[in-house]
Amino acid sequence: MRIHRGFHDRVSDLLKSALSTLLLLAALSPIAYAHVLMVTEEVQLKIKPAAAWALLGEFNGLDRWHPAVTSSMLLGTGKNS
Repeated sequence: MRIHRGFHDRVSDLLKSALSTLLLLAALSPIAYAHVLMVTEEVQLKIKPAAAWALLGEFNGLDRWHPAVTSSMLLGTGKNS
């Protein structure tokens, strides 16, 4: 059975529009619910606070302790740059 080409094009356009709408809604849904969603995590460290701040306190030192960060580079002076 041969389907008319115009019908096929209209169905294709409709499916593309529906997919685009779904993707847009999926992308915007976290923004719409950002005020309701909250994630928290707490970790108890058995070290002195000074030792923790020595490791974690450097603004550009994430690569020193986080395994997923391979390098970090601070650009500018940090004041309006």
